Amino acid sequence: MAFPAIQIMSAQTESGLLRLAIAKGFLRWEDLDSVSDHLPSGTGSGDNPLLHGRWIRGLIDAGFLTPDIVARLAAEVEELEDDLTPDLMAGTSPWSRRPSGRFFSQDVASPGSAEGLELAPEYRFLADWSRYRVESLLGTGGMGTVYKAFDPTLGRYVALKFLHRNDDDHTQRFLREARSQARIAHPHVCQVHEVGEVEGRPFIAMQYIDGQSLGDLCEELTVETKVRIIRDVARAVHAAHRNGLIHRDLKPGNILLAREESGELHPFVVDFGLAQEQDETALSRTGMISGTPAYISPEQAQGKPLDRRTDVYSLGIVLYELLAGFPPFKGSNLARILVQLVQEDPKPLRQIDASIPEDLETLVGKCLEKDPARRYESARALAEDLDRFHFNKAVARLREHGAVLLGKLHMTEGATTLHDPALPGPINPWGEKTWTGVSSSGSETITASLRRMACS
Repeated sequence: MAFPAIQIMSAQTESGLLRLAIAKGFLRWEDLDSVSDHLPSGTGSGDNPLLHGRWIRGLIDAGFLTPDIVARLAAEVEELEDDLTPDLMAGTSPWSRRPSGRFFSQDVASPGSAEGLELAPEYRFLADWSRYRVESLLGTGGMGTVYKAFDPTLGRYVALKFLHRNDDDHTQRFLREARSQARIAHPHVCQVHEVGEVEGRPFIAMQYIDGQSLGDLCEELTVETKVRIIRDVARAVHAAHRNGLIHRDLKPGNILLAREESGELHPFVVDFGLAQEQDETALSRTGMISGTPAYISPEQAQGKPLDRRTDVYSLGIVLYELLAGFPPFKGSNLARILVQLVQEDPKPLRQIDASIPEDLETLVGKCLEKDPARRYESARALAEDLDRFHFNKAVARLREHGAVLLGKLHMTEGATTLHDPALPGPINPWGEKTWTGVSSSGSETITASLRRMACS
């Protein structure tokens, strides 16, 4: 087998090869760390030939890899290159790895209009397709291309996803994604409407979400809103776990936010292309480690068997990034990120920003424990603690505005209702006019204030 020229190896191929070498036992994390200080400086994004394949060359020179092993691994990476997700490299924002989203577009056309749409040669048949009227390109990912289309039969927009490749193996994995996502009926999970085939190409028609990603909107959100969004996402992830699925690729780019008529942001979890059955223990037939490096758990990075707590870790990473402005582990290259992920503890949030509430720092720290047994047992348990934090902030704001709360309030274990001895039965702080307070402006004003703050 011919050894691929290192000088033309892309950063994505090199990253995939390193991850595969670790998964198969050819490399250890310590091996990567030992050569990192002797590599040419730079990100590898320019034309300098010294930066192409610099990790591979360094590992060969140090005796950790041989050209034969590299050739075999490179062939596997090339075969399944579309399994790889974009890596967090130096000089790129973790929120700018793709366009505004795969399931939404800021360009809204009238139903049936395809004006200005340039279709790739393999998709030109879509121009005359009667089942859906394709209007715009939403984005391109590792496995496929997604278009915004109008369904004239049901009078609604959908997101259509098509495969890049059309062989049996990729088709089966594509359909598996559709089946995985369709099993989850939850208001915060993007719904699958239809699976079909046109001109020999399989497609998935999904719920069209008119909005932006969590990463795109992060800087506009308050701490309370960020907490509420992750709480809702955690509930959606728990629904996936109840259906026997682990997402394995939770990150800001896979959480889309649509604005409701009330003005509130409604999160949707998308992209179940890497979802895994909870009883599966194998990585894949190639041993490939899947996921986005900055957001995967230590056990996922090391190729160990996974359970639902790997998603809890990823949710902690996302919340950490929302609060700090960057993920806890970042570096100039993939290997540096993975070494940090496995060996180092994240910097405490309050050392980055002292205004971050201490309770949130503790909560995020519990998500990011290296040992899964020390994390939240489930995404639901995380959601419940986020719910308590969110409610306590709302009550504190009410008190600041002069409200006198009646009776002793406490959370019901395992639920989101409250009990007030002065009132009959449980009350729901998120509902309409269910909270009672007393102030000079009257209880009705206090009720409305709590409802707005609790849902902000």
